Amino acid sequence: MMRGRPKPIIVKRPLRQGPAAIPVVSDEIAMKHWLIERIGPLERAYLAQDQPWQRSGFSGPRERWDACRRPIAQCLDRPGTFLDIGCANGYLMECVVGWKRQQGVAIEPFGLDIGEKLVRLAQQRLPGYAGNFFTGNGWDWRPPRRFDYVRTELDYAPPLLQRRFVERLLGDVVSPGGRLLVAEYRSGNDPYHRPWVDDTLRRWKYNVAFIASGLWRGKELTRVAVIVN
Repeated sequence: MMRGRPKPIIVKRPLRQGPAAIPVVSDEIAMKHWLIERIGPLERAYLAQDQPWQRSGFSGPRERWDACRRPIAQCLDRPGTFLDIGCANGYLMECVVGWKRQQGVAIEPFGLDIGEKLVRLAQQRLPGYAGNFFTGNGWDWRPPRRFDYVRTELDYAPPLLQRRFVERLLGDVVSPGGRLLVAEYRSGNDPYHRPWVDDTLRRWKYNVAFIASGLWRGKELTRVAVIVN
């Protein structure tokens, strides 16, 4: 699954006409259609770029990438497995492994993306981890194992299904005692007063253990909310 701010999806509800009702569109069907609408354009946009961080869905210089993505590595405080949902070309995984290696922390990376071409590119870029990449989406993917650290974004599900998306990851993908890293990225033009991801998670009654922030030119552009499973 890839990064990008989705448009809201409308899930139809029953409309009664006398005793009959139009069936409700299931969450699974709604998610499938929502993903189909996005995968092609996002994959083409990513692959049209030249730099590895651009092919990972990031616009801007390498220095800004580092400032806005290092907070993810800050949430990993001990050796373990790291799953990047929406891994694209695997560049974030590669950076996280390198950043933690500098601190003496060994991380085994895994990646999941719905874009088949992006997954193949990631496998070509990182042949040593080729078997650690999977094609699928976080909503219904059946992992071969659980992971100590799982990075995701609420934007990987339509608004009406985001809370269930978080529940599903905690229930099926994150190891007991592991950490779910829910990231939110913004541009310098986004209004700061808008609630951040940790505000949303707390409103849903999740216990946010801590947050990590990434600043660029004095403005917070990244926030990672950590839930301990």
